[in-house]
Amino acid sequence: MLSRMYLRGSHRTVAALCALGLALCGLLWSLVWLQTRSEFASQQKSIGQDLANLSLAIGLSALHVVENADVSLKALRTAFIDNGYLHHAADFQREVKRANVHTTFLAAIDAQGHIVASSKDWSALASTDFSDRGYFTHHARANRDDLHISKALRNRVDGEWRLFLSRRLTNWDGSFAVVIVIGIDPLSLSRTYRGLDLGDSSGVAIIGDDGLVKAGTGILSSQIGNGFKEGHITGGQENPDGTGIIHEIYEGKTRTLFHRPIANHPLQVLVVAGGSRYAALSRDNSRRYQLAAGAATAIIVLVVALASRAHLRNDGKIRAMAFTDSLTGLANRAQFRAALEASATTGQQFSVLLLDLDGFKGVNDRYGHAAGDQVLIEVAARLRRKTRDSDLLVRLGGDEFAVICEPADPAAELAIGQRLCHAMAEPFLVEGHTVGLGVSVGIATTIGASVSPQEIVRQADVALYAAKRAGRGTAIPYREKLDRQAA
Repeated sequence: MLSRMYLRGSHRTVAALCALGLALCGLLWSLVWLQTRSEFASQQKSIGQDLANLSLAIGLSALHVVENADVSLKALRTAFIDNGYLHHAADFQREVKRANVHTTFLAAIDAQGHIVASSKDWSALASTDFSDRGYFTHHARANRDDLHISKALRNRVDGEWRLFLSRRLTNWDGSFAVVIVIGIDPLSLSRTYRGLDLGDSSGVAIIGDDGLVKAGTGILSSQIGNGFKEGHITGGQENPDGTGIIHEIYEGKTRTLFHRPIANHPLQVLVVAGGSRYAALSRDNSRRYQLAAGAATAIIVLVVALASRAHLRNDGKIRAMAFTDSLTGLANRAQFRAALEASATTGQQFSVLLLDLDGFKGVNDRYGHAAGDQVLIEVAARLRRKTRDSDLLVRLGGDEFAVICEPADPAAELAIGQRLCHAMAEPFLVEGHTVGLGVSVGIATTIGASVSPQEIVRQADVALYAAKRAGRGTAIPYREKLDRQAA
């Protein structure tokens, strides 16, 4: 467990690399999000400008139709005043041709709601009561001369949709006399723009101040004569000049609306553009950005992984050089000190076993240092076999070794020391010769004592010398009386 402390530095470096990679990925995807939002906002602005321009053109066209019809109404009213009632269809048909190309029907209705003149054959409708029509009731009740634009109605003469524009004619005493009515095709208000492809859920409409659709194309053609059906509004902006843009979801589809009032008339133009085409473009751009960001993310992850792997590999080599004994592969004195400091930091109880080989100097003197190195390698192998995986095995230098056991268990450490003594008592084979060695072991533990790591090492050293004085080849745990004996 102590050896894990040595990996913390490497882990922190790897964690820093991962954090850097994560930050780069976060920055990359944030840029993708910002770019997508920026393009979406720019696209919305462009759509709004296009719809504003289109609504202006449609509004001017509708205004032209309405004002031409009003000019015709005023001219017919003057003709009535100057020439008396026109009772012949031929006279009205001539007036239709004079009025404008969009006029389909002309009629004069008296105060009782009966047709007294018409551009059609009205003899069959002479007894029909038109007093329930909106344009009639408006003028019958009003005391002013104004242009009235009805909602779209089906003409009782031919059954076709008509939009009726009307003005009143009064008697010499100011009483209500006649309503002059012009019927026009509602599509004439937006006919020029029926071929526009604005996408799904799109269309053009002329809407009155009563909220009714008076003319419409595209998806709005089915709403003629009815109120405009709104969706769920998600955003928009109203302008001081009465224009405005609205973003909404209608029947599960996004769309953008732009409305503009028609000057001097209770009408407004409404242009609806479906969002499917624009959404598809936005999705395509977003998908491209996401693919690019995904590829960049994969590269970042790969680079971080390779860098982390290289760091761990290099760090492992450096750590092996700094904390490992090159001859035996055991931990060295530097790692021994680091482990003691780590244990002091964590507060974990531990034990220290100090080992000193008995008779090793004679091997070096008789067989040489190369043979001595082989003996040390074998000593390390026997240490590994007789200790636990959690124990830290250390070569302090020369023929001195140490074992750090964590967590501390005095009985277990004494048993380990005794096993090591028995293991080292077995003969060593040196250049074909059998050599007998031994080991003395001193044991100290932090259990029951609040002492520093340095003090534990000192106590283990005192116990080691006590073992040597006791005849070598034995393991002795530290006791306070050993200090007095050493003194």
